Amino acid sequence: MNKRESRVSLFARWGLVMPLLLGWLLLGLSQITVAKPLDIAHRGYADMQPESTLQAFEYAIAVGADGLELDVRQTRDGVLVVHHDRTVAVLGGRAIESLNLEELLQNTSIPMLEEVVSLAKNANKPLWIEIKQSHLYPGIIQRTLALLSRYHYQHQSVIQSFNHGDLAAISQSGSNVELLALYSRSFSVAQVPVYVRYVGLPAVAQYQQAALVQAIHRAGKQVIFWRRDANSERKAVIESLIAMGADGFMLNKPFSEILN
Repeated sequence: MNKRESRVSLFARWGLVMPLLLGWLLLGLSQITVAKPLDIAHRGYADMQPESTLQAFEYAIAVGADGLELDVRQTRDGVLVVHHDRTVAVLGGRAIESLNLEELLQNTSIPMLEEVVSLAKNANKPLWIEIKQSHLYPGIIQRTLALLSRYHYQHQSVIQSFNHGDLAAISQSGSNVELLALYSRSFSVAQVPVYVRYVGLPAVAQYQQAALVQAIHRAGKQVIFWRRDANSERKAVIESLIAMGADGFMLNKPFSEILN
């Protein structure tokens, strides 16, 4: 075989092999999935149902939320309840810590944390629990951890707080629950405690920075953006943060309501 024939034969063989190689490449690419950011129901999607109620959390589960976000407080008789505000409007603005559980059950739709944990476990939905103002509620951290342990739901729960001292105490307790450090107007990656897995930032222009998201990821953390106000849920804002690599969102509406 002369050189010309050899080259022709080589090209012919490549002509047979190249389609196979391209096919394998395309098959591999088709199996690569881009991680979808978590769609976490803030207070059970507060714009869709009465916030922080069993009705809201049941709705969030029904529409496919990736997790349930909630706030926990404690009654005067030491029962953990799910409520964002310190006070209860329908009871004359009285503070949660001044009320017994029976008063809440008779006059409001405020659920016990145990009810929400049971609901979440039955649906296999992770919980994102914010412990509110722990200094007002002696023993609230210990009771929350004990409840999650009793339901064997530590591995499906994240505890979050603006009070990073509370998070440090949980970490030092030996609990294996994941932790999220919340920030608002002042944040730098250097501030993030080593013992937390997640960083929680408001979905505002200040933090719409791809470089910031990348720096959080390089530090080995994931970033969850939470709703500060209606602007946080604008389609353009959410799409921008998704493109930057946001790991999840805590919003008052499902993605389907915002992005479609």
